[in-house]
Amino acid sequence: MNKRQLLAVATFAMADGAVAQSNLTIYGAVDTSVVHLSIPGKSVTGLAGGGRSGSALGIRGSEELGNGYRVNLWLEGSIQADGSSTSAFAFSSRSSIGLQGGFGELRVGRDANIISQLRDDFSPTGGSGIMGLNGNNLLRWAAIGSLMGSSSWTSPNSLTYLSPQLGGMYGRASYSFGEQAGNSRLGSNISARVGYSSGPLHLSLGYNLARGGTDSLGVSYRTYNLGASYWIAGFMPMLLLGSERGNGQRVDFYSLGIKYRWATHELRGVYTSFMDKVQERSDSQRLVLGYSYIFSKRTEIFSSVARLTNQKNAARRLATMLSHSMDAGQNISGYEIGIYHRF
Repeated sequence: MNKRQLLAVATFAMADGAVAQSNLTIYGAVDTSVVHLSIPGKSVTGLAGGGRSGSALGIRGSEELGNGYRVNLWLEGSIQADGSSTSAFAFSSRSSIGLQGGFGELRVGRDANIISQLRDDFSPTGGSGIMGLNGNNLLRWAAIGSLMGSSSWTSPNSLTYLSPQLGGMYGRASYSFGEQAGNSRLGSNISARVGYSSGPLHLSLGYNLARGGTDSLGVSYRTYNLGASYWIAGFMPMLLLGSERGNGQRVDFYSLGIKYRWATHELRGVYTSFMDKVQERSDSQRLVLGYSYIFSKRTEIFSSVARLTNQKNAARRLATMLSHSMDAGQNISGYEIGIYHRF
C-alpha cells in the first residue's frame, strides 16, 4: 500500500470516528385546540395553537471534541398548526451554536430568553394557551422599540452563558446586541438568572433589561421574577412573583399554581393577581383550571377553562393565540380542548 493509499485510509478512519461521536436529532410538536372566548356582547370560537407548548419543528445536534469539550447545535422554528400563517418557515425560535465543557456552556445566536424560561418553569403551562402567562397580561405591547416587547420570548443576536450546576446552584446570563448604527444600546437586551435545584426543591431569581424607545427618547424596561416549586407525592405547588417596569408603567403580579399527576391523569390550576402600580383601578385577577389525559410520553389530550376579571381601566386578555380584542373594564371567559403530540 503506497503513501497516498495510507493517507486515504487514515483520513476515512478519522472521519468515521468523528461521525461515531456525533449525533443529530429531528424533533418537534403539534399542538392544536378548539378555543371559545366570551366577552360582553360578543364571542369567538376557532382553532388555535399553543394550548400546551406550541407547535414547532427543530434540529438538535452535538459532537464530542475530546478533552471534555462538546459543540452543540440547536435550530427550532414555530409552526401554526391551525393553518393561520402562510409565511415561509424559519428557525425563528432558536438558532444557536454553543461550546460546552467543564466551564459550562457558551452559546451564540438566537436563544430562548432566560426570563421567559424562568416563568415557564414556575407556571403550570408556561406562556401557552388560555392558562398561559405572557405579554398579553403585562407590558409587552407597550414596549415600543425593544426587541420583542418588555417580555421577550427569544433573545436574538445574543451571547448566552450557562454555568455548570454546583451543589444544586446554577447561573445563566445573556446579552443581545441591539445592532443599531450610532446607538448600540437601542434594542439591546440583558438577562440574568440564578437558582437552586436539588431533589424536589427548585428556587430561582431573574432579571431582564430591555432597551427600547427611539434614538431621541430611549426607554428601559426592567423585569424581575422570583419562582419556587416543590415536588411531593405527585403534587407540585408553584409560586411566581414578578414585576415589569418602564415607560412610566409598572405592573406587579403573583401567581399560585399547582400540578397533580396520578397514573394517566394530570390536573393543573393557577390563580394570578395583576396589580397596576401607576394607574388606579387597573388591576386584574385570573383563575384557570386544566385537565390532561396522557396516552403516552408523547401524546395527550387536554382541556382548560379560564376566567379573567378586569377593573374599570384594565384590558388584560387571555394568552391564547385566537385573535380577540376587548375594551377596558371588560371581563373574559374561555375554554379550550386540544391534542398535543411531540416527536
